[in-house]
Amino acid sequence: MVNGRQDLPAPEQSCSNLIKREENGAFPVISITFDLNESPEIDKFPENSFRDTIAGALRVSPADILLLRINCQGTDDFLTVQFAVLKKFALEKTKVRKNEETVVDDDGGDDYNDSDVNENHKENRAKDNEDDDSGDEKEDDDSEESIKYHSSMFVDAESVAARMKAMGHLSQIADLQVDSIEFTRNIIDLEYQPDNSTLILQAIAVVVSIVLTMLIGIWATCRDPTYSDDLQKV
Repeated sequence: MVNGRQDLPAPEQSCSNLIKREENGAFPVISITFDLNESPEIDKFPENSFRDTIAGALRVSPADILLLRINCQGTDDFLTVQFAVLKKFALEKTKVRKNEETVVDDDGGDDYNDSDVNENHKENRAKDNEDDDSGDEKEDDDSEESIKYHSSMFVDAESVAARMKAMGHLSQIADLQVDSIEFTRNIIDLEYQPDNSTLILQAIAVVVSIVLTMLIGIWATCRDPTYSDDLQKV
């Protein structure tokens, strides 16, 4: 056990939005929790060492390990890491797609001379103006899709977690003491995602309070003054 642990903050938090979650927000991942009280002092999560250890145990490439959450809801005592293992075809497909886009960008204008460019510019000028809005929307959709990984692109997380649990040498990973290894579909929510429903309910409560106060004030102002005979006799 390392002295001075209570004086040190937990390692820096890290989250990524590279996956396409299900409608209910679930996504299958392997979740590893480290006990920082039983681990050496660290200022930063040893990502490379973590990848190498997991990759060696599962006999995959370190590039196949996609880290999704690091201590996103962690405490000073425990560090939670959630990750998934990409299938080979998924990683290769991503590389091929990026290479194709690069080739198109590099070679797109090599076969045109200046006159061709001018003619194309004149012919397409009006069309470009008309298609700006729809083109921008399509480009945004394409760029978003290009960074989203579907669950089908990963090795079954439940089987991976079961294999890792059975490996006795994974009691420590990247010199950090492992507290638990488990499969879960409850991926940690990204930080700074406010729940607007709470704000809406609070706004409604404020409006109702204001309206009730106004109605009570109007009723108190407009009601007829009445006097008791007993009070007049006094």
